[in-house]
Amino acid sequence: MKKTLGVLVAIMLIGAIACGGAFAIINNSPQYALKIMIDEVTEFGLEGLMPHLTGEARDVIDSLAQVSDNTILNTIMGTLNIDNYVGTLKSKISEIDWSIGNILRNKERANVYLDFNYDNKLVGEIELDMIREDGEWKICDIGFPVFDEINW
Repeated sequence: MKKTLGVLVAIMLIGAIACGGAFAIINNSPQYALKIMIDEVTEFGLEGLMPHLTGEARDVIDSLAQVSDNTILNTIMGTLNIDNYVGTLKSKISEIDWSIGNILRNKERANVYLDFNYDNKLVGEIELDMIREDGEWKICDIGFPVFDEINW
């Protein structure tokens, strides 16, 4: 009886360690970081994105804001309608359906394709580069959106 109880306790202990290890691995992945980011963007909009960015990625967001303020660039991009679509993505960020596409990663870096769908009007993907910063996965570079469908 004591031997059976000891074996049962050992099995439970090994199971608990395995579950804890699996939980730590899952929570320490770019996929998990993106899931949290998507949840926070859905809830808080662009402000929910900011804590998940490194300084370089924040510079990209700031430069997009400056492009939006530049009338010459707006005229050029307006002719192509690109700025309208990017502006819509920025203003409707919490209403967009986001999903994680392909991920290529190694220990310290990840290249992620984040798929988006805004009401079947704007559908496409954005390429993100992620790095581990202070033990957390953060976005360090944001590519320009690639639109698969534009039904405006």
